Amino acid sequence: MDRTFLQVRFIVYSDSGAIVPVALMTAMFALTATAIEVKGVVTAATVLTNPDGKLTIDPSKEMEQKARDRIPGYAYVTSMKVMKDDHVRWYDMEGLSESAHLRDAFKKAAEAASLQYSQVAKMVQQLTERGKNVEGMLG
Repeated sequence: MDRTFLQVRFIVYSDSGAIVPVALMTAMFALTATAIEVKGVVTAATVLTNPDGKLTIDPSKEMEQKARDRIPGYAYVTSMKVMKDDHVRWYDMEGLSESAHLRDAFKKAAEAASLQYSQVAKMVQQLTERGKNVEGMLG
């Protein structure tokens, strides 16, 4: 079986926070909508931890900036999953936080990505069916 590699670039016009998960899932939706077969369903989430250990799913840009500015106690984790399994396929961390808080944020990000699976898989299925309908009209 031949493989094709695509490079996807994004131009961000507006960023209210958690842009990486949005970009990852948007790429998958765009490929699916154009009838390009994807290996699996991509889900992703960003979780921020503050100095008290409070976790925020999909933090605002301002909250993420505290981690980027290395304000002690603030950090965020973005995790991505492909398919419905327990394996995190990619992750990114930024900031300065206690290891226990960071570990909790990582677990919460992986959990949040997993919880999106059924909804995202349904959307991918709908896009795939629409693509087949369009192919039938064109061909």
